[in-house]
Amino acid sequence: VRERGAREKALEREVMRELIRHDRGGDKKSKSSSKLKEMQEKAAMLCRNLIPDYLPTHALYDPPKWCSACNVKIVSEAVLMGHMIKRHQRSTEDEAERESQFIVDYSDELCPQAQDAVTRQKMLRKRAKKVKTRITNRITELPVVKLSETGSECPNRNRLTKCIKAMGNTKTREKGLGDLSRTVLTKSDINHLIEKGILVQLCGLLPQQQLQGPVAKLLRQSCTLSTTGAQVCSRYLPDVIDTLTCDSLPSSVHLDLTRLTSTLLRSLNPCDPLTVDMVSLIVSKEIIDSINDTCKLTTRIKDEESCTRLIVSLELLDACCTAVTQPDTAVCTLPSRSDPSQLVETLVFTKMCNIVTLLYGVLLYDGPLRSPSPLEPATLCLVQECLNTLLTIARFSLSTLQSVLDTEGMSLELRHVCNYLLTCATHNSYTSILDLCIQLIGYVVFSHPSNQIMLQNGPSPSILQLLTSLPFSYFSDVKLMNLLFPTLVSACFECPSNIVILQRQVSKVMLIAFLKEQLADKERKHINHYPRATFQQALKFLEAPDTTPKPTTNGAAPEVT
Repeated sequence: VRERGAREKALEREVMRELIRHDRGGDKKSKSSSKLKEMQEKAAMLCRNLIPDYLPTHALYDPPKWCSACNVKIVSEAVLMGHMIKRHQRSTEDEAERESQFIVDYSDELCPQAQDAVTRQKMLRKRAKKVKTRITNRITELPVVKLSETGSECPNRNRLTKCIKAMGNTKTREKGLGDLSRTVLTKSDINHLIEKGILVQLCGLLPQQQLQGPVAKLLRQSCTLSTTGAQVCSRYLPDVIDTLTCDSLPSSVHLDLTRLTSTLLRSLNPCDPLTVDMVSLIVSKEIIDSINDTCKLTTRIKDEESCTRLIVSLELLDACCTAVTQPDTAVCTLPSRSDPSQLVETLVFTKMCNIVTLLYGVLLYDGPLRSPSPLEPATLCLVQECLNTLLTIARFSLSTLQSVLDTEGMSLELRHVCNYLLTCATHNSYTSILDLCIQLIGYVVFSHPSNQIMLQNGPSPSILQLLTSLPFSYFSDVKLMNLLFPTLVSACFECPSNIVILQRQVSKVMLIAFLKEQLADKERKHINHYPRATFQQALKFLEAPDTTPKPTTNGAAPEVT
């Protein structure tokens, strides 16, 4: 009887658990369906352009959404707004309601790109093995590194001798490494370590987990102080990359190794076959993908450590792009060419590591700019590094930069970010940020009609209006004019509606005079990274009879999409 009673109670408990689980599941389904319905209503309003000044949030949808009409994955509200404006704007009320019903919850079966990502991951792993073998063969063909300075005084010779002796014993190796890493080394100290073969020995110790911290710090210090040290360590860059991709790597060690990788890449000859293979190995090891994961999930700067981690990661991406960029080339004349490093493909796949999304999340997490208050020092450094990296990508592959920034959601985020930075930098005298932002806008809109129109979109003041109302020094100082005027030329070239907006604040005669002055030197092949031929075409366009539509009586621009 007792056993039967116990079984009945156990059965009752199991039934109660099942009922509770069923109720909770029903609640989740109802909440999910209500959220989806709210989203569909917002999509309908966006279709009809009822909330044009709305600033979408940066938070990712869980689960993501899918537009079954266009077969587009929608990961956040910013992407939703960009998609509805780009694909479904100016719909009638009935059409908007119907089109909003196409927004459904996402599943992997709906998107073939999910399978492509898995296939890509397998291909990258296979490529990594082939590239590493090729690098090993190339390194064996390199000449022996010779010291440029020998016999120079070594101020820490006695201390270094003790550390080297301690490192020779496995029991005291860790102590010797610690003492050496705490020593303030000079260039002659590094040369002494190279002569004794210590740098090569340090590179060989990288796989040992307990020694990775001091070894990474020493190698980074050696490569920063001495070009010879960088040449020696660059032969072991594949080992550094392998260590960088290890799981459960301490944060400080990961930072040192990332900095070391950037330093070693910059020490190599740009576009050299070995350099291209090193970048290819970084791509194949999915280090660029991990940078993307870090950037797209950041919504605000929580502490200085997280900011430093982002900056160091972006420096590595910058170094990768610089390593495969031909120096002294006009940024807008780069021909379409094969990319053996697969870096272009990775930048497109990751949307340039979502740098613009990172800026959007960091700068606009509190909503639109209400007062141009100063930025925190850490945020300022991060913004500057983001802009520098975007400019480096432009010099590496302008078409990649322009096409990625013209995608749904990304174009909208870029517009809000540029508007914010131009306003904030002008009011707070952030000269370097302002200069970088102006250059970036010029590259984004160069010979790209869709991006040119982006400058006049959004609530007033638009990006183009902000550019034409910059401080007077940008229209009088020659150095600053060389920054701003090429951007204004790019914005207006073959875009009459932008000329209308420009001429409310700036006469196009100033641009014509600037172009004539720049073209006076016939030996210059490119001007401020812009091709000379394009400036000649722009001069003809601006000097042509004025056929631009006149502004309306209320001062608005002609009809703008």
